[in-house]
Amino acid sequence: MRICGFPSADAQWSVVGGGKERVEREFDGQYVAGQTRTAAYSWSVEVIYDRSGVPHFYGIGNHTPVENQTNYVDNQARLDIRVGRNFNPHLQLAWLARLRDVDVLPGALPTVPSIETRFPGLLGLGVEHELQQRLILTYDTRDSVIIPGSGARSTLYGGFVSRALGSSVLRSAATSCSPGTRRRAL
Repeated sequence: MRICGFPSADAQWSVVGGGKERVEREFDGQYVAGQTRTAAYSWSVEVIYDRSGVPHFYGIGNHTPVENQTNYVDNQARLDIRVGRNFNPHLQLAWLARLRDVDVLPGALPTVPSIETRFPGLLGLGVEHELQQRLILTYDTRDSVIIPGSGARSTLYGGFVSRALGSSVLRSAATSCSPGTRRRAL
């Protein structure tokens, strides 16, 4: 199921949900306000839940044998809250807080061994949670955020995850730049 709405040129929302017979489930709800960046601030909230029985694990390294194949259920939930200060319609500095829980559960395929039986001491089995903080600088000259015909979007961001803020994992600061692609209207 997918439902979406565009109450104005500056806001949009969407809800996606689905389920399968036994294991798999998904939900993604999102609301974005201020996407044209004509006001001083923009904000968004997104909630994601995904449960998948498809993942397989063979071990760590390039030479793991096919006989080591295991499966597991990947159960993830995430909440993203983003608030951006718009300096003009093209330049924004945003703060993102991402709360994420990942639960690696026993596999659902009866003919493939479950991950915890073959790799019982593997880090990451069970529940892990993180609270990620990120600053994002965006320069966006696209003529539309929904269906761009021309322009480009570039982002520079850095963030961290700390046990001091309640995360079960630790990640060091990272910075990245993702240049957008130029598109021309046909």
